[in-house]
Amino acid sequence: MNDLIFFLAGTAVVIWLSRKALRKPGSHGFYRFFAWEAILGLIVLNHGVWGDDPYSPHQFTSWMLMLLSIFLVFEGTRTLRRDGAASAQRDDGSFYEFEKTTQVVSHGIFSYIRHPM
Repeated sequence: MNDLIFFLAGTAVVIWLSRKALRKPGSHGFYRFFAWEAILGLIVLNHGVWGDDPYSPHQFTSWMLMLLSIFLVFEGTRTLRRDGAASAQRDDGSFYEFEKTTQVVSHGIFSYIRHPM
């Protein structure tokens, strides 16, 4: 029952964060909502075993990969904000402010991965 409550609360947060994009089916933000829901579902389904045998090789590998993923999101967001030259002229309601870039960013984390987030 707690898992269901957590999932519904998380879904409410994701819907609130995606409220503009959900009004525009076909925008990239519309599909991002479903990716976030899938990630939330994986967290809810797997959180119960995260603490079991925390020093086993597969758990350690799992945590390292998750931390790497979080780093990629933060580094990608930071680089876009710093170097993407965001402009309010890009008036697509499904974009977050840092996504309204007018410059192609091809250095930093973006020189290795085109979409690190």
